Amino acid sequence: MRGDTQRNRRQLIKAAAKLFKNSPTPVSLAEIARRAEVSTATAYRHISSVEDVLHAFRAQVGSELRDFSAAQTTRGMQRLEAVSRYCWVSHVLGITG
Repeated sequence: MRGDTQRNRRQLIKAAAKLFKNSPTPVSLAEIARRAEVSTATAYRHISSVEDVLHAFRAQVGSELRDFSAAQTTRGMQRLEAVSRYCWVSHVLGITG
């Protein structure tokens, strides 16, 4: 996948996540495109629907958690606590670092 294609897709997913979190009403793909600072046509080239971007976000979160878990040197409850903390901080609270 080309670099600009990957960047646009990441921007769309990130924008959608923020809108899903903060919007009291249903979110449109046009709103997601605006928030991602790409054209609506670009958004539709990457994502066919709001459900598609939601699915992509869930898959991304799952992959990040899997990778984070695999990188842990602990086992059992310690690993579960580390992964849960990572999930809470990075995805629920929106704090990265």
